[in-house]
Amino acid sequence: MAMDARIDLLAQQAARLVHAGKVESVDEAIHHAIEDTGWVEVPRPSRSLVRRHVQGLTMQAIGAAKYQMRIVDVWEVAVRVMAVLDDCDPHLLGRAACGHIDGGVTLYLRVCTSRRIGALAQRLVEAGFEEPRFSTADSRRFGRFDRIDFKEDGFPIVITRCGSHHRQLAEVDLFTGRPIESIGLDALRRQIETSQGEWEL
Repeated sequence: MAMDARIDLLAQQAARLVHAGKVESVDEAIHHAIEDTGWVEVPRPSRSLVRRHVQGLTMQAIGAAKYQMRIVDVWEVAVRVMAVLDDCDPHLLGRAACGHIDGGVTLYLRVCTSRRIGALAQRLVEAGFEEPRFSTADSRRFGRFDRIDFKEDGFPIVITRCGSHHRQLAEVDLFTGRPIESIGLDALRRQIETSQGEWEL
């Protein structure tokens, strides 16, 4: 069997574990798939390949319309958080911004503001969100950034604060410097409306 075919079979096996809820992460699923097959000499499938197979399994199980509703549910969580920080130019980044929710998803938000991270955390708590934890993200390219994280409806939320003079970083991976998928609050609301209209037709 060709190497590429075995990589894909490993990804399929890992995807079945994720879809069945038997593992807590894609990485754990890949590890078990390799153990189960004994194909230790085969390169590990990428997380994105496994997630594509998870997406296929989920869409097959629940149908395209319900799958799109799940994506909208995730986006609506992001909108609730972003709306509280509307004056801080909030953006949803990465996989969630594209609607890629399979294999677990963290909502990475970025705000560009001169307000202190503590003030943002206080605003969120006053709006009814849980007390966040504070941390920092150290980027060799751009410096150190304050972060807060908490959960909402079971989804991990990570908010990174950039200074108001760093608005160009709303669409950049802080660690690689490469462009990253990014969507602002108004555009995300329009995306939700469009998706809801499509499945109501």
